[in-house]
Amino acid sequence: MKDIFSTFDVAKICKVDITSVINWVKAGRIKAHKTPGGHRRIKRKDLITFLEKYNFPISEEMLKTGPVVLVVEDDNAIRKYTMNTIAQKWRDWKIYEAEDGFTAGKLMADKKPELVILDLKLPGIDGVEVCRLIRQDQSLSNTKVLAMTGYSTQETKKKIMDAGADGYIEKPLNKDKLIENIETLLDLCSVA
Repeated sequence: MKDIFSTFDVAKICKVDITSVINWVKAGRIKAHKTPGGHRRIKRKDLITFLEKYNFPISEEMLKTGPVVLVVEDDNAIRKYTMNTIAQKWRDWKIYEAEDGFTAGKLMADKKPELVILDLKLPGIDGVEVCRLIRQDQSLSNTKVLAMTGYSTQETKKKIMDAGADGYIEKPLNKDKLIENIETLLDLCSVA
């Protein structure tokens, strides 16, 4: 979800004509700034304030402040450990879980995660194939894939990286290494 909206974007969100949004800005009802080219831009927090004040519906997507993460792991303990590590570090992130490739595919289509943490050994379809499917889906072109495995070999690493993974981590997971990999993939190093 973007953080800056045009008056056209706001008109679509509020289901009104763009002139209404321009009038709201002129009247001071919604805070906006002008670009050097004279276009009005509205910050997400200011838009949410406006929507709340004037009782417009606010989508869950609009309220989302952090990335969407999908943890795909068939081992319940490892899946929960991974999710808890992320939730403790970044409290405003949306974290979803899948224990197989089929559920992962459905969640990827519905939630469009920015990051998928993907076990390579899954029931049904393996993680390498899931990674290939992610890379074939244009709507997931910005999704980062962090592959993880307990059966690490150079051949395994080459196979998943060739399938399009952005990172690779070995199990058992080390909390600090997991966080470091996530920060690197999502370019968060300066925010840590």
